[in-house]
Amino acid sequence: MLQACKDHTDAVVFVFSFMDKASFEDLPQQMSRIIEPTDDYVKFIIGTKYDLNPHSEIPQREVVDFQQQWQIPVMRIRNLTDYQQTHLHTELNEVAPILNTICEHLWYKDQLLAGKLASNNDLNNLLNDPNAKSSLC
Repeated sequence: MLQACKDHTDAVVFVFSFMDKASFEDLPQQMSRIIEPTDDYVKFIIGTKYDLNPHSEIPQREVVDFQQQWQIPVMRIRNLTDYQQTHLHTELNEVAPILNTICEHLWYKDQLLAGKLASNNDLNNLLNDPNAKSSLC
């Protein structure tokens, strides 16, 4: 990746399809090509077409093993085949947890960089204290 593209980058999102095992198996190569060991990005992986599970080419065990090995969360989203305005609320409910996870990881990184957190223990304490987040923002 060009250095100009890396400047001021906070996160990197990789996407694969549960219907295409090659796209999942290619993730380590893609990550190695784009991310350097010294890069301090928040990293996410999103697997699409998760709801087509009977046809999935990727066993759940492989996804769990991948998450443990790479220490990167794999989020899942279903296949949206028919976009209709009437289903917007349902689709937002599907995407909201993914967006919340991304925002929380970025917030945590910002808190670490600002020196307001020193470890995951600090984060756990803050998440259990309803007043803590608002005082840090």
